[in-house]
Amino acid sequence: MHNTSSNPEPDWTMKQTKTSRSGPLGMVHPMSGAKFRITARAMPGRLATLFALLTLLLLAGCDDGQGAEQEAQASTAASESSNGPASESSNGPPSTISSRSATIPEAQDNASSLPRARGVNVEVMTLQPKDFTLTATYIGHLEPNQRVSLKSELEGLVEKVNFTEGQAVKANQVLVNISTKEQSVRRDQAGATLQLAKQNLTRDLELFDKNLIPQSKLDISTNTRDQARFSLQLAELGLRKSVVRTPLSGQVKIRNVDTGEFVNKGTLLAEILDISTVKAEVNVPEQDIRHMQTGRQVSVQVDALPDEVFTGRVQKLGVEADQASRSFPVEIAIANPKRALLPGMLARVKMRMGTYRNQILIPRHALLERSTGRVVYVARGNTAVEVSIETGANADGLMQVLQGLHAGDKLIVTGQQQLTTNDPITVTRELP
Repeated sequence: MHNTSSNPEPDWTMKQTKTSRSGPLGMVHPMSGAKFRITARAMPGRLATLFALLTLLLLAGCDDGQGAEQEAQASTAASESSNGPASESSNGPPSTISSRSATIPEAQDNASSLPRARGVNVEVMTLQPKDFTLTATYIGHLEPNQRVSLKSELEGLVEKVNFTEGQAVKANQVLVNISTKEQSVRRDQAGATLQLAKQNLTRDLELFDKNLIPQSKLDISTNTRDQARFSLQLAELGLRKSVVRTPLSGQVKIRNVDTGEFVNKGTLLAEILDISTVKAEVNVPEQDIRHMQTGRQVSVQVDALPDEVFTGRVQKLGVEADQASRSFPVEIAIANPKRALLPGMLARVKMRMGTYRNQILIPRHALLERSTGRVVYVARGNTAVEVSIETGANADGLMQVLQGLHAGDKLIVTGQQQLTTNDPITVTRELP
C-alpha cells in the first residue's frame, strides 16, 4: 500500500514492505536516508489516510527534539486505541519509531572513544654556552713555485733530445742539442781566423817599429784582429745556445720537440715546473684582509689528500682589490718535499680569526629558512614553538646564534621540517 502526502518539507516515501494489509509500512528520510518501519492493524481507508498524515508530520519534525517524537508516539497510540488493540502480523516485527536525532549521541560517543592523534616524533638537544673559535676558509688552487718555458734561441736541426715528460731534472742539465756540430765548426773557424789576425798584427808591429809600414797599415791589422776575436765570441755563444739546458731543478711538464725535427727561433721546446715548494693562490674579501700579514701561518688542505693538513705561510699580499669581487689576491707558500702537492689541485686555506667565549651554538641543519628570516623550533613541554633567531659566524657545521635562543632551551634538531608552531610533539631522544 502506498500513501503519499504533499508537504512543504522534503518528501518522505512510504513503502509497504509486506503484501498483507496489516504488514509493516517502511518510511525513508530523503536527506539522511534513515528508514522507519511502522506496524498497524488493518484500518478503514479514511482512518489510514489520517494515520499517514500524522506520521509524516511526526517524521518531518523529528529533528526538532525529543518532544516532537513523544507527540508522534502519543498520536499513534490514540489512533490504535480507537480501533481496538493492535495486532501484529504473524511474521512482522514489533512497532518501532527511529529518528536521526537518536543517532547523534551514539556518534558522539564513538568519536570520543577514538584514539587521539599522536604528536610528531622529534629529537632535541639542550643548549649550553660554549667557546667558539672563528675560522675563515678560502678556496683557491695550487701553483708551482717556478714555471719555466724553454724556447729555441736559434734555428736548426734537433740532433738529440735528452728528456721525457714527467721526468725530474736538475739545474744545468742538458735537454736538447740543436745543430751543435755546425756551431762547433763555426767556432773553430772563428778561432782560426783570430789566430791568423794575431800573427799578422805581430808582423806589422815589427815592420812599423822599423818604419817599414805606415800607421794606417798597423791600424788595419789591429782592427782585423779585433773583428776575428768578436767573431769567435759569437761562434762560442751560438754553440752554447745550441745546447739547451734547464735553468732550475724540477719536473718536465711538456716535451714539445723530437730528434730530427727542424725548429725555428722561438719554438717552445719544454716546460719545467719547480714543485719543491707550491703556492696556494686565494682571494680574500676586503673585510678579512686586515687579518692577513706576511709570514702568518695558516693551514692548507686539498681534496685529493683529505686526511692530511699542510702548513703554509703568507708570502705575498695584493695591494689592490678586484673591482668585481672586492677581494685581494693572497699567495701562500707551502713546503712540498715529498712532491705530494701538485699544481692545479683545489686548496682550502683556513685561518683562525679569533676565539669567542660562552656562545650559543646550534647545528646548521636545525635552521629553517623563512621569508621573514631564519627560524628554529624549541620544545616547551609537549609543544613545538617557532622562534626567530639572528645568526652570526659558522664553522664546522655549527652556527653562532646572536639573538633568539638561551642556555637551557631544548632545540629540536630532528623532525622540525614537519612542524608548525604549537604542534604537539613526542620527544624520542635527547641528544647531549
